[in-house]
Amino acid sequence: MNRPVGVTIVATLQLIGAVLILTGSLGILWFREAIVQQVSETPSVAQDSSFAIGFGIFLLVLGLMGLLLAYGLFMLQAWAWLATLVLEGFKTVSNLSTVATGIGDRGIAVFQLVISAIVLYYLLRSEVKRAFGRST
Repeated sequence: MNRPVGVTIVATLQLIGAVLILTGSLGILWFREAIVQQVSETPSVAQDSSFAIGFGIFLLVLGLMGLLLAYGLFMLQAWAWLATLVLEGFKTVSNLSTVATGIGDRGIAVFQLVISAIVLYYLLRSEVKRAFGRST
């Protein structure tokens, strides 16, 4: 079956996000000493170089997982469909929490909530489920 255009769009957005996360993680790992020195005026956990390394590695793993997910979406793998549903569900709950509590930027949370809702709706359409080998 041919890949639906919407799946290509979702996979491309996933790929772009993964590349941005990887770029950020490599930046943190590469410039960790400069980052630690920049925040050295105020005592915090971020002063510790090991914290910067750990955070950079965490982002690196997330970025690599994002690349894998994008690949799975491009290849119409059933596991990628399910993983995307789960991740978008988590994003929806997180953004609903931000909107409800006001902790964080509500405008961005509402925008991300709308995007997640569109992706969830799209992935649950019968023709998209069929493209991923799921029954309707």
